[in-house]
Amino acid sequence: MKATKTVKATLNIIDRLKSSVNGNPKYKVELIGLNSATGVIFETGTDAMLGYSITNYDGKNVEAEVRYLKNKNLITKINGEI
Repeated sequence: MKATKTVKATLNIIDRLKSSVNGNPKYKVELIGLNSATGVIFETGTDAMLGYSITNYDGKNVEAEVRYLKNKNLITKINGEI
């Protein structure tokens, strides 16, 4: 079962991680719920197109699709600003 969820939160970029072997960027971000003081850490997927556009949403309220996996949480898509 895939644990995919749509969340509305403020996106903050924490760090740019090491690029993939193909040279594509990867980021570690924090999504802070709109009515919450704490956030959850996510990473962009390896070789995901989202790595190129995620910097445009830093510090903004977004609607994002995320996946919760055993060893990490992935942000898979940003549907846009809210």
